[in-house]
Amino acid sequence: MLGGEKINSTQWDYYAEDYHNHIISPLQKGIDNPIYNEIKKISNRKELVVADIGTGRGDILPFLSENFKEVYAIDFSPKMIRVAEERNHHLKNTHFKCADIRELTKLEKKFDVIITVNSIMLPSPAELLTAFEQIYTSIKTSGYLLGVFPSMETILYFFTLVYERELAKYNDEKKALTMTKRIVEKKKYDFISGIFNDEGEKQKFYYKFELFQRLTDAGFDEINITKVLYPWGTGGDFSGFDDKQMMWDWFVSARKL
Repeated sequence: MLGGEKINSTQWDYYAEDYHNHIISPLQKGIDNPIYNEIKKISNRKELVVADIGTGRGDILPFLSENFKEVYAIDFSPKMIRVAEERNHHLKNTHFKCADIRELTKLEKKFDVIITVNSIMLPSPAELLTAFEQIYTSIKTSGYLLGVFPSMETILYFFTLVYERELAKYNDEKKALTMTKRIVEKKKYDFISGIFNDEGEKQKFYYKFELFQRLTDAGFDEINITKVLYPWGTGGDFSGFDDKQMMWDWFVSARKL
């Protein structure tokens, strides 16, 4: 994971202790994530160098190690890097680096492929611009970006489901709306900037059109945006909608040409 305002290395050092109780990862079992198939579509991948930016605990590193010539696991949290290295010390072609996405070029290394899984969550527009530019600059010409990004449309979809449920319960539009706002904690979301703010701890979510524009502005071509699908029944407010469309994050594949 990589930092920003109120998203700092100390916070992610804490998460490293008990990662999956704090974070729903798109790399967990039971989640329909296109990233594995997209990697396998790269025909010469075993001759290439890949970087996992915001590697966290390094869950994807064994797969990357098996499929690429060389792997760089990068995170701005020293504790995350230590945990990732401890869990994956047997991977002989994998290097572990502590670095910030906003200063990625300081590594003085270019990669054939960059992987980023829910790591570009910076709440500052200026820092987001820097992050995308740093990633683009750090990819070799003809290289690939494969990434997962939190979806703002998913939040709106979930709000709608809760409202419909409350309306069926009370048969009163005003009360259903009041209850929905209370349940979903609407005040924590800024739908213009796409920011979730929980007591000062901020996280960026992306609209699909916005994500496409940010990638285009950074210089990427052949941009394709699909979904990472999360099964219902993962607990919390998401339970009880098992007959509905799954929640999702955005999956991106793009090229630097």
